[in-house]
Amino acid sequence: IQLNSPAGDMECVKAAIYNGADSIYLGSNFFNARRLAKNFSIDDIKEIIKMAHLHGIKIYLTMNTLVNNLELKPWFKHLEQAYLAGIDAVILQELSFIPLIKKYFPGLRIHASTQASLMNYRAINSFDIDLVVLARELDIDEIAHIREHTKKELEVFVHGHLCISYSGQCIISSLIGKRSGNRGICASS
Repeated sequence: IQLNSPAGDMECVKAAIYNGADSIYLGSNFFNARRLAKNFSIDDIKEIIKMAHLHGIKIYLTMNTLVNNLELKPWFKHLEQAYLAGIDAVILQELSFIPLIKKYFPGLRIHASTQASLMNYRAINSFDIDLVVLARELDIDEIAHIREHTKKELEVFVHGHLCISYSGQCIISSLIGKRSGNRGICASS
């Protein structure tokens, strides 16, 4: 069991470091599901990585939104900058990117976000991913069944954003607030 803490600002990063987190996940100014939250520039991320790695803490970058055709080059450029800065893993929704990441970013761990909607062991086992963030809708028996049938690392939310729709595939936000959670601008944020 590892304690993975979110961080939306430098104060949260320091709190996670000084209170025993094993890893920290955070978003940059681009391509993350909490675009309206405080996020970090690539220079901030470099500083955070140095500080966290001094304490043996891993940094996971959330790049877990849908990506359109015009965003492909900027998405991979941003990942390249974060990779060169030393992130330990990328958390993504776009599972089609896995082969490219494995090829061009050797050693970078890939975590499938809850937005990827991997809710059964057959789906989980069909991707070359290192870790899967399971949906909050799964009960303990379903999680145990998945655990019995996969060797992939699994992550389960102890507490997360209080979605009013299905984890990671929000349509309600788009309908009632004209803001897509799948593009990082959830109306409940």
